[in-house]
Amino acid sequence: MKLYEVPRKTYIIFEGEVIYFDHIDGAYSYCKDLKGNVIHLSASTEVSILPDKLEAVESKSTMKRIAIQKGVDAS
Repeated sequence: MKLYEVPRKTYIIFEGEVIYFDHIDGAYSYCKDLKGNVIHLSASTEVSILPDKLEAVESKSTMKRIAIQKGVDAS
């Protein structure tokens, strides 16, 4: 699925990593990785939505807990 098709404030998977997708801003997006680093993926990037419906919370501790539950390295 293209990133521009993903609902705002959703956890996605990009290249095997859990990313918090906040919103699209023109041709790029505003996202954060599990360490809190801002990432600007292209709006046309292919991503997957995490299978569970998760409440979109930007706190690093919540993102790390989700990563642990999903078996993703959050270090």
